[in-house]
Amino acid sequence: MLGNGGFAGDVPDSRGRQVQFARVMRRGYAVAATDTGHSALTDPGGTFAADRQSCWTTPFRSLHVTAEASKMVLRSYYGVAPSKNYFEGCSTGGGKG
Repeated sequence: MLGNGGFAGDVPDSRGRQVQFARVMRRGYAVAATDTGHSALTDPGGTFAADRQSCWTTPFRSLHVTAEASKMVLRSYYGVAPSKNYFEGCSTGGGKG
């Protein structure tokens, strides 16, 4: 799973991280990412953070839900659960890890 920095709000791939996705996928890994439940395009200043509930619950919950959904898809496709999970992120993305 790839983390996103700053106020998040976008899937990391949409900001030029296609290279990261491709690099990891070439090694045979499945890749997942999330916009953490809000859009940086429609809310570039991070006003979502003014709501304490969405500020704390949505980003952290979205990471969990994305990870669990990804594992379910992989388990369904391959017939076995993933044996290992990795998270890559720096700055705010690293903090999410």
